Amino acid sequence: MTLASTEDVHDRKGGLAAYEAWTEDLLVDENFSTDDPERLKKCVTAHEDVMNTITENRAFYGAYFLKQMIESKEVKSILHD
Repeated sequence: MTLASTEDVHDRKGGLAAYEAWTEDLLVDENFSTDDPERLKKCVTAHEDVMNTITENRAFYGAYFLKQMIESKEVKSILHD
């Protein structure tokens, strides 16, 4: 929860605030001008990299969380009752 609620990290948005800032930037057409194909390519590549990282981390940490839950004493006691 601390990471998710940390809004500022080294002069950049962090935690859930980073998603809000990212969404706001995606909605600004000038940020993705087709007048400069190289810059547009860099923006699209950066976006794809972030999406891949988020997707992989959600899957990994989701599985890790479920594994911890299954192995916890509390859940084991519920499953065996």
